Amino acid sequence: MSEFKRCVICGRYSPKMLYAPLKIVKCRVCGLIYRDEVDIDNNYYRQLDRYHQYLLDDERLAARKRDAVFRFNLLKTIVRPQCKVLDIGANDGSFMLEAEKAGLKAFGCEPNRYAAEYSRRLGLKVIDKYFEDAFAELKEEAPFHLVALFHVLEHLPDPIKTLGMIKGIISPDGYLIIEVPDISSPISRIFSWDDLRISKEHLFYFDRRTLNDLLKKSGFSTVYCHRKVWDGLNRSWLENIIRLPAISEAYMLLRRVKNKSKGFFGIKPPPRKNLDDNIELWCSGKMQRRHYPFSYVLGRIIFQLNRGDDLFAIARH
Repeated sequence: MSEFKRCVICGRYSPKMLYAPLKIVKCRVCGLIYRDEVDIDNNYYRQLDRYHQYLLDDERLAARKRDAVFRFNLLKTIVRPQCKVLDIGANDGSFMLEAEKAGLKAFGCEPNRYAAEYSRRLGLKVIDKYFEDAFAELKEEAPFHLVALFHVLEHLPDPIKTLGMIKGIISPDGYLIIEVPDISSPISRIFSWDDLRISKEHLFYFDRRTLNDLLKKSGFSTVYCHRKVWDGLNRSWLENIIRLPAISEAYMLLRRVKNKSKGFFGIKPPPRKNLDDNIELWCSGKMQRRHYPFSYVLGRIIFQLNRGDDLFAIARH
């Protein structure tokens, strides 16, 4: 177990405890939220069976493919024919497949052996290593026009070092694509530290400001940053409607009143037991449903209103 002696953005060590079970603190100087202790070693992700279970779940795979299409559509204006794309943390290869369909040359690295094997069976060029360990091999294919980190940055013990390495393999006119959970999103504020998006695997919890500050310190400048919902166009209307303005605030107030009422009568909420994974919001517990046009339209509205759960950022150096 190691400790963050200093904040990676401001270099100071002035933590305020936010969530004791995982030692999640907030830097009093710059506002960055992070885990003050790290108990994840290099072998953790390589053998993680949860990835294997996800690959056996057809509904989840379909959702990942739909989300990959949505992500790639956000990038259509900055891609060039035959340019090289690197997906760091490629998982099942869904984004790489979309890139190759568009005529791009896709490369990836994925430390989890189940996900890497799955991607390679699809004919994708995926190195079964962490990015830092695969760097020498990837450098031979550089420069890359697009480098993507979808839900990777929050897992990195030293994001400044990793972003510095990426600068060495990205083309001068290239783009860095990042997606991370947004700790200031409507859903995050509704559920606070009780439930959603809290995981021992997440070493950092970003909002728009701290993500921009981290990128700036690493030599990148943000040119686009917008919130999106994972597979947001295919969720039920109930799952999206609580993200709307006023409705999310009212729902958050109701939850607080409910919790305060329980506290008044001496009823304590049960402690969360699963700290290994973040919990996603699916009202019925099933991902595949019959959706009506209203659900799709509402998903679009949520995106346009910038009320999603994740920050989708494009940066240049």
